[in-house]
Amino acid sequence: LSGVYRSTDRGVRYAVKNVGLADTSISSIAFSPAFASDSTLWVSTWTAGVFTSRDGAECWTQTSVGLTRNTQKYQARYEKRPHFGRILAANGAPSVESCTLFLGGFDGFFHSTNGGRTWAERETLPSTLPISIGVSPNFATDGSVAVTTYINGAHMSEDRGDTWFPINNGLEERAFVQQKPDRIARLFGIAFSPAYASDNRLLCANWTRFLQSMNRGRRWTVRNLSPESLPLQQFTMSISPAYGRDGTVFLGNRYGEVWKSQDGGASFEVVSKLGGHVRGFAISPDYAHDSTLFASAAPFPGDVYVSTDGAVTWSPTGIKKSVTHLAISPAFPSDATLFAGTARGLYVTRDAGKTWDLVQDADYGATSNIEALAVSPSFDNDGTVLVSVSGNGLFKSVDGGCTFAATGRDLLDMNVVFANIPNAVACPIVFSPDYGRDQTVFGYAPSGFYRSTDGGEHWRDITPPTTTHAM
Repeated sequence: LSGVYRSTDRGVRYAVKNVGLADTSISSIAFSPAFASDSTLWVSTWTAGVFTSRDGAECWTQTSVGLTRNTQKYQARYEKRPHFGRILAANGAPSVESCTLFLGGFDGFFHSTNGGRTWAERETLPSTLPISIGVSPNFATDGSVAVTTYINGAHMSEDRGDTWFPINNGLEERAFVQQKPDRIARLFGIAFSPAYASDNRLLCANWTRFLQSMNRGRRWTVRNLSPESLPLQQFTMSISPAYGRDGTVFLGNRYGEVWKSQDGGASFEVVSKLGGHVRGFAISPDYAHDSTLFASAAPFPGDVYVSTDGAVTWSPTGIKKSVTHLAISPAFPSDATLFAGTARGLYVTRDAGKTWDLVQDADYGATSNIEALAVSPSFDNDGTVLVSVSGNGLFKSVDGGCTFAATGRDLLDMNVVFANIPNAVACPIVFSPDYGRDQTVFGYAPSGFYRSTDGGEHWRDITPPTTTHAM
């Protein structure tokens, strides 16, 4: 934090070189690729940005035009972090005046193409970044699909994904609106009420809140569930199949807490705590009678836990894997089948978690990283399971998850692999409830949303337009 020091005798002695350096809290130093001839170097500092020297550090000039800072840095949990981090210079420029530089900052990622004289922010968070898909339980008749993005809000389609309209009324985030008037709260998982045809409810969650619409997304109400001691909870959500009667909603957070509502989301309480970050739930189709649900929790090696009393108590099933996603058979009360996608392969239990087996007969390689996993709603008839595999694409089973073969080749042609951003809160593959007849599946990747109407063989990009802000 005392500036720049230079040695010209292989480090035996150092001299302070701070002339013109208004901020001596140095984050990083970058040398010109042609330093031996042009004597140019740059430093990034904690608060002021970038300074340039053209004479080997004898004198410095601030060159921070275009760099921005974020007021969030001054919050207590971030105050020890610098505004600006590492600076790098690219090779190959014909002169130092055209040298390309890159700089990481608390407010974004910046680059300069003129030796640091001016800077521009590079997009690192696409406006359309997908987070979740929800499909209406009455999809066969209403064609309704809802999606959330991280910063482009929520969107609804009532024609199976062909056209979209924003459903952001009530989702405005005051802290973000101060920056731009169309900033929308960061969103995570979205789901339709199982009784959507009569109650018109959509449910959603984000970092700190439970969100609900009673009128098909036209207006949202927000319930803040985050105490000051837990500022970012990163909720993952699951809804009772009998929600219309029991009003049960589960939320899990990164602190291992399981929140439960039995009044449709009007109020929540913490009913239990798992050993780590709750990554996802799988709820029994017969939850109203068996009160059974599963949850995956980190940290490594992680485990899958089962509760048979509505999330009050939990028991580990002993899989001891880093589980990315869970998918439960719609015939679970009779077949006791549950799939777990992990960073080292797909596992299945056919005895409600008493034992687990690695799926060996798969074209993707048995121990590959499973990015997404979904089971057909007509699984007991068609045996269909879809998995998205890191680096390999989409694979399909039609024998109950015993064997898998590649499908969706056009996704790889589009450089698309269904996957979440890190710390997923929703599954990137969602079947139509009427899949047995319409063969429709939805999926998303960091690049957008996609739809197949032939069981996953071919896919079409159905990404909603940008309706809030552009980076």
